[in-house]
Amino acid sequence: MTLLWVMLGGAIGSAHRYGIGKWLPTPTGGFPWSTFWVNASGCLLIGILAGYFEKRSVNSESLRWFWMAGICGGFTTFSAFSLETVSLLQQQCWLLAVGYVLASVGIGLLATLASWQYLRTESLLQ
Repeated sequence: MTLLWVMLGGAIGSAHRYGIGKWLPTPTGGFPWSTFWVNASGCLLIGILAGYFEKRSVNSESLRWFWMAGICGGFTTFSAFSLETVSLLQQQCWLLAVGYVLASVGIGLLATLASWQYLRTESLLQ
């Protein structure tokens, strides 16, 4: 049953990822804003979820898998991030490629850590 929840979450996350890519397309040689935004907001969301599940002691494995592996996993995209970086390098957009990697990884880590830590320690959820 958990697998079905993961699949449903993945479909929802992937559909949202697709919609954002259509709404915010990346021009050739341009900064891949849609993937950057998707990955950064997905990192923020998974941090929120981790903090919430920990703070509330949510023990539903299906619920955790639905949100974290399903929704977040289907929504975020490391493969697109990698392909876009390689494409920028092939177009000799060196600074843009390096900036994209540093910004994506840095913002992703900060978003996950900050949101998770905040929800773990705040009493707002009590």
